[in-house]
Amino acid sequence: MVRKRTKKETFEFIFVFSMLILAALFVIGYISNPNGSQAEIFFAKAKDYMGDFINVVKYTAGRDPYFNTLNGLGEKPYLPLAYVIMFVLGKIAKYNSSYITLKSWGYTTSTIFTLICAVVFFFQLYFLKNGNKLTKLLTIGVMFASGIFLFSFERGNLIFLSAIFTAFYLINYNSSNKVLKEAAFICLALAAALKVYPALLGILLIYDKRYKEAFRVIIYGVVCSFLPFLFFHGGLSNIPQWIENVRLNSAGYLYSVFPRFGQHFVLNQLLSEGILTKVTVDFIDTIITILIYLTVGLLLIINKYQEIRWKKLCLLTVMVLLLPVNSALYNGLYLFTIIVYFLNEDNKRKGDLVYLILFIIALNPFQLLIGSYNLTYLTINLSISLLFILLIVDNFHFVLTKNKFMK
Repeated sequence: MVRKRTKKETFEFIFVFSMLILAALFVIGYISNPNGSQAEIFFAKAKDYMGDFINVVKYTAGRDPYFNTLNGLGEKPYLPLAYVIMFVLGKIAKYNSSYITLKSWGYTTSTIFTLICAVVFFFQLYFLKNGNKLTKLLTIGVMFASGIFLFSFERGNLIFLSAIFTAFYLINYNSSNKVLKEAAFICLALAAALKVYPALLGILLIYDKRYKEAFRVIIYGVVCSFLPFLFFHGGLSNIPQWIENVRLNSAGYLYSVFPRFGQHFVLNQLLSEGILTKVTVDFIDTIITILIYLTVGLLLIINKYQEIRWKKLCLLTVMVLLLPVNSALYNGLYLFTIIVYFLNEDNKRKGDLVYLILFIIALNPFQLLIGSYNLTYLTINLSISLLFILLIVDNFHFVLTKNKFMK
């Protein structure tokens, strides 16, 4: 007698099967026309291969990244840990002293480094996923065939390191092993020192009233974020320029049209096509931004009472995606850990199928274009916004029906 598939197994099957179909459509389209619509999965159709790696190495070669004028000061908004890492990798890549002309070995270094990070991330998720080996391999494999992964790999961005550190934190911050738990705290500090916004996940310790541990994370974060300034010319005196560079970066990307999360993607598409004026875009953007920040403030409190682990983690992760102005598509790597937790959940609930569909849409690699307009990027963006709204409704419904908030 054939055993009936459980709801959890059904979800896994739908996820893997759907992603395999989408990946197959992408591969067929890309092979048939490498410069066609499927090439849109890569930034600028991969004409700037490993751009996020190579450009940052250029900025750090003179050990003065915050005042480096190549491509403008707004392109140097990172905290110094990222530049220290890229400086070291630049030395391995044998960049010449002018830091502008590159040797081909630089592209090899960037690809190998990104590949190593991807492999580490893969096995993190593989060991986190429950089930038999085939289920684990297929589930994580199709995630690594997603549009988000392929876009991220082509960029060569340090987001991979941040995603690895963040995943380690989420997996081990409650560990009974003291060494692993402390390592998890350090990893969160490193992730925040690289990309800032993962620091939001530190509130999980506040939820559990682990105030001493939260304080240690803050100390680790301050050390990882600001001590590396001493490596560069000017030391801590670079901090005011770093703050100015962050401001310039946000202002410079506010109206840019590129694959990213948040309302700016949709508004700037409408602005570029002349459907909306800049005044209208500014007005709508201001209203949405205010609503998001007000909502986030309340949700950070209410999320404490959410008992479903993956939903609690997902809400915080979606905030990490939606809050930055320059939240490029590669930030979606943070979702991978959450999707594994979601698929691991045995007790599937009413409405979870909607979440599954939204995750599949977010990972979709198949590029659907109408004219020059990329509907895939639009649907990916909207799926994250809908995910945020659903989690808000879910949280409010949970605390009200369980009377948690009043208690």
